[in-house]
Amino acid sequence: MEKRENYLKINYYDNKKRPLLLILPGGGYHVTSEREAEPISGEFIKIGFHQAIFYYRETHYKYPLILDDAINHIMTLKNDELVSDIHIMGFSAGGHLAGLLLTKYPKFFKSGILCYPVVSTKKEIIHISSFENLLKDYPNELDEVSIEKLVNQDTPPIYLWHTKEDKVVSYLNSVLLKESLDKYKIKNKLSLFEKGPHGLSLVFYEEFKNEYDEARKWINEAKEWLLSFK
Repeated sequence: MEKRENYLKINYYDNKKRPLLLILPGGGYHVTSEREAEPISGEFIKIGFHQAIFYYRETHYKYPLILDDAINHIMTLKNDELVSDIHIMGFSAGGHLAGLLLTKYPKFFKSGILCYPVVSTKKEIIHISSFENLLKDYPNELDEVSIEKLVNQDTPPIYLWHTKEDKVVSYLNSVLLKESLDKYKIKNKLSLFEKGPHGLSLVFYEEFKNEYDEARKWINEAKEWLLSFK
């Protein structure tokens, strides 16, 4: 089987210099969730940001090689004459990778948006399979990748959202991260919605039959968040 390399899919709004939203779909550090890839780019390009989707699970790099690979791709964006600032948006395990990048390489990003993110390696709320797929030396490397422990005074502003009914990745992951951001007085916003399963993405109506309308608020909130930095 031919080995595929990780890659960026860039969707430019136009040929002018603009901020870019870098999207990291979820998939448990195993696969790429398509519902959190092109549909997200198609929605958020409407606000006048260039878009890039990072397909980071073609090659299954483990930690910390996954970070080196990510930064190599991000440097492509940094060197792009059409890109001013980079904002990063991650879903689930993609939210965890985005959190690692935001905390370990804060100067690369203007802000972050984490959607029902995997955050903590705390026993009570850990999403075990994500960390098994990420770490070469599981579980001995857990402390190195628990995002709430990596937040510092240089961490960029972060918008988070989660549903309280999420049975896959506990909403307490987002709560714990917000507490760390507050501790360092990092600008942040956490939206917790009562209803909705894990992996809502854009809360597609045809699938959920309007059942989780409240959670759709995250889309406009995230757009307003991004535009506030423009």
